[in-house]
Amino acid sequence: MVTMNCDHEQVELQQMRYVVAVAEERSFTRAAERCFVVQSALSHQIKALERELGVTLFARTNRRVEPTAAGEAFLIAARAGLDAAEHVGRVVPELSRSYFYGHATSVGHSRGRHGGLRRRDLGLAPGGSGGPVR
Repeated sequence: MVTMNCDHEQVELQQMRYVVAVAEERSFTRAAERCFVVQSALSHQIKALERELGVTLFARTNRRVEPTAAGEAFLIAARAGLDAAEHVGRVVPELSRSYFYGHATSVGHSRGRHGGLRRRDLGLAPGGSGGPVR
């Protein structure tokens, strides 16, 4: 089992995307092109992540880049995390729309004369202050 130390306990989604790209492309240069960043920035982010985790994610040679055992373990978690983030990015706006529109239809009796919701319907104080209803 691979042990990873992480004092900060925060890995950014962009760092995960970079690691996945390097692993799939087997090249920092091609991964940087794929991610639309300069190679030095991508390398710096991966080095910073390795330092933070306390492991080497890639075995680097002049010709090849290969994930280490820790890199393979990280890839599994990174792909799962990126998939989850993508799922949240799709689901939350859908839930927000269905909640708002569901709410709008359920309070039809309190709509203004133009059919829109009043500020009070949204829990906001009248008069444009933006504060909550008291």
